[in-house]
Amino acid sequence: PPKAADPSAPVNGNNRRNIALSLTFSGMTESAQPPPPSSLLPDLKTAMDQEQRERFVGTIFQKDKTYFNAVIDALNGMVSWKDASLYLQDFYVTTGLDPYLPDVVEFTDIVQLRYSMVPKP
Repeated sequence: PPKAADPSAPVNGNNRRNIALSLTFSGMTESAQPPPPSSLLPDLKTAMDQEQRERFVGTIFQKDKTYFNAVIDALNGMVSWKDASLYLQDFYVTTGLDPYLPDVVEFTDIVQLRYSMVPKP
């Protein structure tokens, strides 16, 4: 398992990105479970428009599209809001993002909406 970052160490932009990417890839392996057979979850890449993607890349992902895509891919691999919300909570804490900033709230709402669109049997 990857080692947790030293919480007393200063976090600069590169370290923050590396820590978050580490969470991304560890989240992908921990959440590797088959999706429920009756659900077809929408792809988060199509759940937001171009303006939202560009804004989120700039404000949440430090203008790094690769970083944004890695997090979206990790979230797309999660089959429950519980898993996704825990992942986002860790992501926001690790990157030092305020979860109550308007763009962060909007991003979280889009992710949560993905799970509310699951067809019920």
